[in-house]
Amino acid sequence: MAINKWIRPIGILAGLWCAPKLYAGAFDIPAEFEQGLQALAQDNKSALIQSVDALQAQIETQPMAIYLEARWLGERVEEQPADVANFLAKYPDAPLASRIKRRYLAYLADLEEWQHYLSVYEAPPFCRADTALQCWKKTALIKLEGALTVEQQQTALAIWTRGSSQPDACDPVFAYLDEQQLLTKERYQQRIK
Repeated sequence: MAINKWIRPIGILAGLWCAPKLYAGAFDIPAEFEQGLQALAQDNKSALIQSVDALQAQIETQPMAIYLEARWLGERVEEQPADVANFLAKYPDAPLASRIKRRYLAYLADLEEWQHYLSVYEAPPFCRADTALQCWKKTALIKLEGALTVEQQQTALAIWTRGSSQPDACDPVFAYLDEQQLLTKERYQQRIK
C-alpha cells in the first residue's frame, strides 16, 4: 500500500523532468507568426502578406496564417469587402470567422445590399443571430419580397414586445409591423408589462 502512494507523484516528477527534453522545440512559435503579429500592430499590410505566405507554405503552421489573415480582415471589412467574402467562403470554420461575418453583415446592411446580405447570412459560418442581425434579415425580406410570412411576423413581434429599446436595425421592421396594423392595443400593453 505504501508503494502505491508514491507511484503517482514519482510518475509526475519523472514526466516533468523528461518533458522539456522530449518536446524541446515542439511548441516554438514560428518567427513568421511573430513577424505577422508585429505587422498587425504596425498596420503594415505588405509585411503581413509576407508572413501569411511564409506560414501557408508550411502545412503545420497554416492555422497561424489563417489567424493572422482573420485578424487583418476583421479590422478592415469596409476597406476590403471582397477579401472578406473570399475569406469567409474559404475558411468558414476559422476561429474568428463568425466575428468577421457579423461585421460583414453589418457592412452590407449599411449599404442596403439586401440580396447579398441574405446570401451571406445563410452561408457558413453559422453564428448566433443577435437582434440586429435578425432585424436586418427581416428588412432584407421586406425589401426584396415585399412582405414577411406569418412566422416571420411572429418573430418580429416577439422582438418588438420585449419592452426594452431595440437596435436601430429593427426600426424598418417595426414600421412594417405598424403598416400591417399588427401593433395592436393589446400588443402595446404586452410590451409595457
